[in-house]
Amino acid sequence: LRTPFVQEVTDGGLGGALELEVCAGVVHVAWPDNRNNLSSNDVFYTRSVDGGQTFLPTDLQLNASGVGVGDVTGIGFHMSCAAPLVVVGWAETPSGGGLDVHGIVSTNDGLSFGPDQALDLAPPGSLSPFLSLGTTADPDSGSAAVAWSDTRFGFGALAELFVATSADSGQNWNEVQVSNGAIGGLTPQTGTALVPDGRTWMTFAYSGSSDGRISAVQSTDGGTSWGPPLELEPSPIAGGIATGSFAINNLYGNRIHTWSRGSFFGASTIRVGGYRVPTLDLVQDFVARSLHFELTEFGDAPLGVVLLSRGLGSFPVGFGDVRDLGLAFDNILIQSLGLIFGPLGAELIHGSGATEELPALLPPGVALFATAVSFDTATGAIVIEEIADALPL
Repeated sequence: LRTPFVQEVTDGGLGGALELEVCAGVVHVAWPDNRNNLSSNDVFYTRSVDGGQTFLPTDLQLNASGVGVGDVTGIGFHMSCAAPLVVVGWAETPSGGGLDVHGIVSTNDGLSFGPDQALDLAPPGSLSPFLSLGTTADPDSGSAAVAWSDTRFGFGALAELFVATSADSGQNWNEVQVSNGAIGGLTPQTGTALVPDGRTWMTFAYSGSSDGRISAVQSTDGGTSWGPPLELEPSPIAGGIATGSFAINNLYGNRIHTWSRGSFFGASTIRVGGYRVPTLDLVQDFVARSLHFELTEFGDAPLGVVLLSRGLGSFPVGFGDVRDLGLAFDNILIQSLGLIFGPLGAELIHGSGATEELPALLPPGVALFATAVSFDTATGAIVIEEIADALPL
């Protein structure tokens, strides 16, 4: 079914970027154009609630405008939505040159927006151009994130990755440097996604004239701190690499990525990879801590169990389920399998429950991976229902 063409920009010209998102039946469109001044761009937005048949009678200008405020660029312009949140991020060039990163958030599906805010903590106009900028939003927590790369530390310095997060729907922002010289003078590309459990995931690829890598990092505290990168490619890639798309597989709890792998011979290949990163916990004295696990949000499963291992590896779920728990098959996993009908098992009421106190399996100070599985025994057959990370309390 075709919809009629809608002419939205009737004065001024498009500034080189156009973002289109659809959330909860609302069509969101944002773009930079120079209708106000032929030599500079501003950010405009419109929306449709009837599938694109009609849009707002007047475009909304999202950025501040005026002499010395900045010229919005088409480099690093991105929008994302998760009803009712809409997040728009962009780079703009102030009168003194360079670049600054800005962001703005709507909490009512684009009816209105909060203030245009500068997100980076670098001196005004000091950022160098970057390849991409990513935005994301989580309506359950009111969180928003904008990620980008820049070389604020001087000409010829390594490009580093940064992310600004807001826990109050864009009213206040906190910028954190994610990488630390890890890119090695190559050119980074970034993208972000915020999963429903509040963990901000950021994937970055970096490439140069001869090689490249693609990695993922996570934050479990809303973007305040970030863990070490998880390499999706085992070694540098001859011919470079380009990041593609990122998605969350809610059924299995996996993070799925696509990327392009280059070649000196002119041929490129598209790769797809997925992963789950179990929660890493530092085990203290079990008896002194009275350690147990609490399981929540496992649907209506009546039984949940926790499995433990000292490392990552491959351990299939079994029972006809093809998923992999990602645990190493070691002596700790063998011991935990023997305790699932005891201290590591939990009766679940409406999907939640707690295990008993866990006996001492390890000496103090040993790193431990933990994951939880629930079983639905209502039909008489064992059916895997959910897999999730388990956190000790």
